This record gives sequence, C-alpha cells and structure tokens, in this order.
Amino acid sequence: MQATTGSRSPWGDSRTAGEVIAWGDNSHGQAAVPTEAKSGVQTIAAGFHHSLALKEDGSVIAWGDNSDEQAAVPTEAKSGVQTIATGFYHSLALKEDGSVIAWGDNSHKQATVPTEAKSGVQTIAAGSRHSLALKEDGSVIAWGDNSHGQAAVPTEAKSGVQTIATTFHHSLALKEDGSVIAWGDNSHGQAAVPTEAKSGVQTIAAGSRHSLALKEDGSVIAWGDNSHGQAAVPTEAKSGVQTIATGSYHSLALKEDGSVIAWGDNSDKQAAVPTEAKSGVQTIAAGDAHSLALKGAMVPAPVVSRAWCVQQDAGGKWLVRVEGTGTAGATVQTKMVDGSWQDCGKVSADGEFCCTLRDYPADGITVRQILDESASPESAKTPIGVGAVLGNVTPRQGSVGVEYTFSQARADNWIAVYKQGQTPGTVGARPLVSRRVGIVSGTTALEDESLVAGDYTVYALPSEGGAGQFAVLAKKDFAIQSCTDLLYPVGGNKQAVGVGGTFRGLKVLVNRMGVQDELQSVKPLRMSVENLFPSRLEGGSDVPSAPRAGVGGEKVTFTIDKAQNEGLSFAGQRSVTVTTNAAGIADTSTVSKLLAGRKPGPYTVTASSECGRNTAPFTLTVSPVRLTAVPPITQTSGTNGQFAPLKVLASSVTGSGSDAVTKGVPDTDVTFAVNRQGGPSFAGRQQVTVTTNDAGTADTSTVARLLAGHAAGTYTVTATVPGAEKTLSFTLVVKEVAVLAKTSGDHQSIPVSGSSQPLIAHTADKGGNALQGSAVTFTVTDDGGTGTTFTDGECSVDAYADAYGNASSPVLKTGHTPGLVTIVAVAGNAELIFYTLSVTSSV
Repeated sequence: MQATTGSRSPWGDSRTAGEVIAWGDNSHGQAAVPTEAKSGVQTIAAGFHHSLALKEDGSVIAWGDNSDEQAAVPTEAKSGVQTIATGFYHSLALKEDGSVIAWGDNSHKQATVPTEAKSGVQTIAAGSRHSLALKEDGSVIAWGDNSHGQAAVPTEAKSGVQTIATTFHHSLALKEDGSVIAWGDNSHGQAAVPTEAKSGVQTIAAGSRHSLALKEDGSVIAWGDNSHGQAAVPTEAKSGVQTIATGSYHSLALKEDGSVIAWGDNSDKQAAVPTEAKSGVQTIAAGDAHSLALKGAMVPAPVVSRAWCVQQDAGGKWLVRVEGTGTAGATVQTKMVDGSWQDCGKVSADGEFCCTLRDYPADGITVRQILDESASPESAKTPIGVGAVLGNVTPRQGSVGVEYTFSQARADNWIAVYKQGQTPGTVGARPLVSRRVGIVSGTTALEDESLVAGDYTVYALPSEGGAGQFAVLAKKDFAIQSCTDLLYPVGGNKQAVGVGGTFRGLKVLVNRMGVQDELQSVKPLRMSVENLFPSRLEGGSDVPSAPRAGVGGEKVTFTIDKAQNEGLSFAGQRSVTVTTNAAGIADTSTVSKLLAGRKPGPYTVTASSECGRNTAPFTLTVSPVRLTAVPPITQTSGTNGQFAPLKVLASSVTGSGSDAVTKGVPDTDVTFAVNRQGGPSFAGRQQVTVTTNDAGTADTSTVARLLAGHAAGTYTVTATVPGAEKTLSFTLVVKEVAVLAKTSGDHQSIPVSGSSQPLIAHTADKGGNALQGSAVTFTVTDDGGTGTTFTDGECSVDAYADAYGNASSPVLKTGHTPGLVTIVAVAGNAELIFYTLSVTSSV
C-alpha cells in the first residue's frame, strides 16, 4: 500500500514539493491531513488506517491509526530519508545512505530489518505483515510473514529487477526487460501474470487481491479479484496514464495532465475523486479505504506570441524562433515530436522569453514553464509562421538582384526595396520597388529608375500591404555606388603554358576613384585599356601604381573570348566570378583552376566588373610541348633500394630558322608511369603527375621517392604530356644484391659518450658490378650493455649506396659503459656482414 516508482511524469525525474490532499475512510484520522503535510511534501504513502508523507527536508511525518505505533515516527526517520512505504500496521523508510529503518507492528518480524537491508537498497515496499527491499544490484530481499510464500523471493527476482510492489499476501517485481513476475497468494489470480504484463511494462502496483501494471504506452492492465470492479480498467485509464496505485479494493491512476481517476470499491468514497485532485497532481497513494494525492504548486501556462522560421542550418533545415511571455525566472520548455520536453530558455525579469529550435513538430509549437521544479499546463499550440533568408544582393544603378529563400511557397511572399532607415509597416514608408515571389527560393531582379547611387535595405515580407499588416522576415542593407571602379592587372597580364597545363591565377586590383580623381582622369585617360595600361605592360611584369587603395567585396568576372573557348577553360567553364578580398584583389585561383586545352594558340581573358569604368585583358598562350629527358635515362639499383629522381624538360619552340627560340614551359602536368607492378614505384604508387617549374622542368622527387621494389628485372617508366610530340621512356634495372662487403668502419675503438666513424658497406651484383641505390640495413644486434645507438637513438637504420655501390651508415653514439658492440649489415640475398666496435673508458 504505497505509491509506486518508475512513473513517466511530465515533470521529468523531479517532483515539486507540494500539498497532500486526502479522501475516503477517515475512521482513524488517516484522511485528516495535518498542517505539516499541506506544503513542502516530496512524496506520500498510505497504510491500512494510517498515512505517511516525506518532506523535502528528508523528514517523515505520519497521521492516522497508531495502535501499533505505525504512526510514531522514530528519530532516525526525521532526517535523511529518500522514500517511504507503508504496510497494514507497520511503516518503512529508506535512508539516503541506502539503509532501511522500520517501526510499528512486528508480530511477524516485518519490522525487523535484516542485515542485507541495512545498506545498498534503492527502493522499498510493504505488505500486510511482510516487507520487501530492492538492492542496488537489482536483487529483491524479503522478511516477515511468509504464510502464503509472499516473502519467498523466487530466483527470477534475485537479479535484473527495477522496481517492486506488495500489499496483502502477494508480491510483484518489475524486471529491467519490462516483464512482471509475481509470487505469494494466488487465490484470486492476483499472482497469475497475464501475457500483456510480460513485456513493455513501466511500473506496477499491488492491491489486497488484485494487481495493476502500467504499460509503456500509458495504458493500465489489471488482473485478480474484481469483486468490487477494482480490476475493471475504465476507458480513461487505457491511455495517457503516468503512474498507478492500489488500495484494498479500489484502484487509482494519475493521468499525464495531472488529473486522478479511480475505480472499484467506493463504500467510503475512496474512489470519489475530489475537484482538487483533478489537476496539478504529481503522485498518488492508496490505503485500505482511503486515497492520497500530492498536489504541486500551480504555475500558469506561458503564452507564445510568435513562432516563425528564421534561418536555415548547413543541411537546409529551417530553425524556428519562439517568442512569448511567462513567469520571471521560469525555464521554458518546448514539446518535441515524440512528446518529450526540451529546455528552450529562461523567462527574463520583464516576463519575456525567446529561443531558437532546431527540432520541432511541423504542426506547431507547444510550450510550458518550470518554476521551482513545478511544471505549468501546456500552452495552446501556435502554428509556425513563414520565414525567409536573403542571400547575395547584386546592386547596380537602376536595378538590384536578390537571392531569397522562403520556408513556404505562398502567393503573398514579397521582396521589397526601401530607402535605408525606412521600416515596412511604419507611417510614410513605401517601397521603391517590390515583387511578389510565390516560389520557395530563387533570384529576382527589381528594376526601377529610382535606384540611383545611395543606401538601401531589401526586405523579405509575408505581405505587400501597408502599416501594421506584416512583419519583417529578413532584411539586408546594401549600397548602390557610382560606377567609378578601375581594374588593374596584378603580376602581369601575359602567361604561357604547354598543352594540357595549368595557368597561374589571374589577378586584378579593383580601385574606386573619388569624384575629384574622376574629373581629373577622364580626359587624359579616356578610360580606355590602351591609355590605362601603356606599352610598358607588354612584358607582363610592370604594373602602374593604383591611385587609391583596393576595394573589397567587389565582384569581378573573368571571361574567355568565346571564339577561342576550346583552347582553355576555368575547369570546364567559360567564365568565373570572383569577389575581391579586403585588399581589393580578385584572384581566379581562389575559385577555379585555369586549364590549357589541347589546342595551341594565343587566347584572351577579359576581367570586368558591373561598376567598372574599364576592362582588364590578359593574353594567355598555349604552346605545343616537346619533352626532353634529363639524364640519367638508364639506372641500376639493388632490390629494395632507390633510384635517382627522373627529370624531363617540357619546352616549346617559337619562330623558325635562326630566329627559333626554345623556352621551358611552366605549369604543365607531366605524368610518369611504371609499366608493370612488383618492381619500382613512386613510394607505393605506379603513377605520379608532376607540374613543371618556372624553367619547364618536372622532377619526380618533388612528389615522391622512386623506390626499386623487391622483384629483380628491367622496367620502363614513361613520361607523357597531353599533346606532346612524343612519349619519353626511362629504363630502370633492379638487381639482386649478391655481394655485401665491409669497406671501412670495422674494429673501431671509441670512448664512452663518444661517436664512431660511419660504417661503410659495398654492394654489388653477382657479377661484381657495383649497385648504386642499393638498400643496406645496419642493426645494432648486441650493444654489450654500452647503450650504443645510431645518431637519432635508433638501433636500426637504412642507408643507400652511392654511385660506387657504397652505403654509409650514420655515426654511432656510445653510452656511459665500456664494452663490445656488434652491428650486422643486411642487403638483398648477400651474406650478412658484422662490424665490431670497442667502447673504452678513456681515449
């Protein structure tokens, strides 16, 4: 006879300290709530003819029948208590330290707490003359009357239990998997658990001869004695229930809206729920023929004044802003799609709140507020209003282009331009130009002769109407400038690359003249390319000084002449638009690579801006490429060694006869590919692409080392360029290292904390020919306790043979102890060689 745990209260895991109300049998004063229980109560329990309340300070108070001292609270229960339970004529309390205390009737040892219940207990329950405790390890223990087996805990209840309940002569346990188990008296089927209670249960309650279970879907099921209708679950209890309780012959359920419903025996009005218990109730308890409810202090529902889409996240999902009023200091929560509640923000001292939501129900926003752990009723659902974001705004005299996105496609979505300082809906404010844009997103151009140089604001609006008829969804300030931009090439306006190569980024400086500058410059310059950029620019390196600092945020478009398009492209595109940086520089490389095609020839790319007084031309030459190998063309190395880098020169020839000029072609991609696997590789890759430097040379070492591999044989590496006159081939021969011989470094004598001379080993093939690039591994196999290692503290290092086949190790560093050191050298299939060093205590 106690309130059960495990409920799904809308207040979450905490309960508000509140007031106890009672109804039903009061023959022993059990329903006469004392003053101390009318505030500050944390939880409640109801016995046969007595009642208990746990105060928020951890003290227990009791009232009603005290014939067996069940209402005489002991000193230990006047502080530090975390929960309570009541039997017929005895009472239990669980202390914060996990120990159980008991008082009242002890005729069957039900109040004699066993040692196991004096620590590690997480919850308790009390029957007529027996007691239960649930340990923190999920096991149930019992003591007291066992006349019906109610204290004989079955094996299934000795692990994995999450809560317990008991009353007259039977006991219940709820397992962690949501199944109910029962033991003890089954004379009325009260311990015969039905199939529905074997899964998906969240809490339980036990009456004298009947049992209840609350399912995870909020429905109540019952079994056992139904002589008074106590097991006949009414329709209201088949959904939306958060917790349950049972008396001897009546049952209670607490709904999620805080109202109590009751059914079964009503002979003492124990099932006649009073008005006070029809709202704001947090938990319930039932005695033999009386009922208790703990009512929290009511907090009024907050009011949502507006909810609307404000912006999109990176994934395109709209964020919703919620504004409204509530109780100062309260925490506002919003209802999620799954019915759970999420903190949204605090109510300010002025009684206002606002928050932004990423997750929310599509049909509207519902909120509540929590104050002093007490939850208010839900607010009315507020529909989510349309929202908008504005993207790029492209202004010029007479027109402005606007990118926009609305959260909903509506016929009354509008884009409007106002003079800066005017606000839509205010007296006298009228748009200079506006347009209805019913679709969700797009770009619109607003044109009007009134859009001259000046400051403006573009608005996204849910209506075109006048004052007070709409709210601003989004806005963006912009300025229309007088067209006084001047464009200057940066770093020269001429480049040349080979077929299939990549040009360096084209750069221009955007400069804006003042009015006086313009007046002084118009006549001599006439704003023509020829006058702005005189003949000294033809070399591609000299650039005239700009009269003023660059202008950031300007858009510059670089366009390839259409007739010449097939010779080059911006990664497949004919033009790109680049925004100038803070220094006023627009650089195409920040947006796209400028690629040379397969057709040689001169090409023109023109840079322009919407407000430019001139254009800036670039002359780009795509040259046919001739590849020339840079020796060595044939190399030999031992297995697992390495080769010298491969190098080619990419060049082009201009002119003919005595006027012919050969020049290296920079920024051209050369592909080096090994003809078959198992042998040489570029650090594990069969192919690498190398870009030629300013001199036109492509060097594989700038990308990766050329390793010999483990399989002996002759291999070919080809070097190719799209459109080149021919393909180059390099021959790489990999031989097994058959000979490994000591050249120098053996039998050295080194002082402690000293350094050796390098160890040198000679490598050769089985014909005795020296092998350049062969790999030799030197390993300290026995340091003789001297602590000797190579320079970097390594015990094993690799070295590669020079042109004479000699591999030289790093120097060895000795430790602080004399002794003999042995080093082994390994290469290919050659026999091992050993070096011996002597570490001495003095020079």
